[in-house]
Amino acid sequence: MDFSELLKKFKRAPGDLVGVDIGTKAIKAVRMRRQATGGYTVTAAGIMELPTPPDDQPPIAQLSSALENMSLPGKLKARNASIALSGSSAIVKLLSYPGRFDSAAEEKIIGNLGIQNPEEFRISYRVLEEGRGRSESRVLAVAISEEEAETAMSAFSVGLPAPFSLGIAELASLTAFASGPLTDWDNDAIGFLEFGGSSTLLAFFNKGKLSLIRQFNVGSTAIEQRVQRSLGVDKETARGIMRDGAFDISKPLMDICQPLIRQLAVSRDFIERREDCRIGVLYVNGSITQHEDVMEELRTSLDAESRTWNPFDHVNVSPNAIPEALKGQEWRLSSALGACLATQGEE
Repeated sequence: MDFSELLKKFKRAPGDLVGVDIGTKAIKAVRMRRQATGGYTVTAAGIMELPTPPDDQPPIAQLSSALENMSLPGKLKARNASIALSGSSAIVKLLSYPGRFDSAAEEKIIGNLGIQNPEEFRISYRVLEEGRGRSESRVLAVAISEEEAETAMSAFSVGLPAPFSLGIAELASLTAFASGPLTDWDNDAIGFLEFGGSSTLLAFFNKGKLSLIRQFNVGSTAIEQRVQRSLGVDKETARGIMRDGAFDISKPLMDICQPLIRQLAVSRDFIERREDCRIGVLYVNGSITQHEDVMEELRTSLDAESRTWNPFDHVNVSPNAIPEALKGQEWRLSSALGACLATQGEE
């Protein structure tokens, strides 16, 4: 079973659906509708910027604040919502079990996720590859705290859109990637890097199959904090500096990114040795794609071509669905789009 199996659902997907990516900086949304002739089309998209949260506000309070400020315009109010959450508690692991995945292996998932208090988490998994004989079963397991999940779902408890599913934003972006660029690499090994607000997700694929996935607790928030300290400015100013490029932030940027890139190289070396392959291309998504010095460091350190990608290149999009102001920023909508695609499955 290849990674596209993640897109399959056992219940019929809604015909009118909005993917909502909830972040602390912005709410991103993509609406898709089922067409009479078959398939889905993107009919609207938008990004709602949010006020900058206080420096000392804990993650759950930042999430609550973001949801309080959320207001979807009419064009994005579909009947159902697939929610993508960049939860600070999110755990994502690719697990391997000898032979067939059975109930005994299933009982090990919580321990393999390293969760000490499972009653406080929502846990799910998907078997990507069923082992046979001496081959291994590969299982993608995820968890997010019940507190964050309930907080996110409660924002959709009244009116439209009604909540249909809840997932992790970085995995939603990975789903969009699997539905798009990955389909062009059936016989090769490639990488995917999602640089988020509080964490970074790295995935390697070999011949269309997910071979490795890792999380790193570093993202654009860490860069903002380093810019604050380096320039002696507040969080709002630091965010503006990163957005408009008015100052040279290459030093604080590389201070954060270089240790991460070294870890990426270690993961690259591991997968190339284990699977006797070569990672020649790394697709990158997130705010670091706007900084050429980081992209060049990725190319040099990983000895791989670093590419950006437009998540809408592999889906049907209605004319004017993407606002003109967001042209060139389509990458910010990858998780919202992926949340829709994961819900729709392969109909």
